[in-house]
Amino acid sequence: MSIEKVQSDVRRLLRKRQLQELIPVANGTLYSWMDKNSPYFDASFPLPIRLGGGGRSIFWIASEIDEWLKTWADKSRASAKVNKGV
Repeated sequence: MSIEKVQSDVRRLLRKRQLQELIPVANGTLYSWMDKNSPYFDASFPLPIRLGGGGRSIFWIASEIDEWLKTWADKSRASAKVNKGV
């Protein structure tokens, strides 16, 4: 991966509110996907990065979310085909 690609990917950061516009789920669901102790843990879900003083501001890298959504959609479609017997 080129340095230009990495720089452009990292420049597009999403706050939690913006993430929830793309993935309309509750706060608890998001945090369950990231919690290794949760039965809903999803190891493929991108972890946020922390910025700012004390690291209290969290952001998700948009390209990682885009890739996760694409993978999720592909799995969902494959599962639907299996269930329909296609």
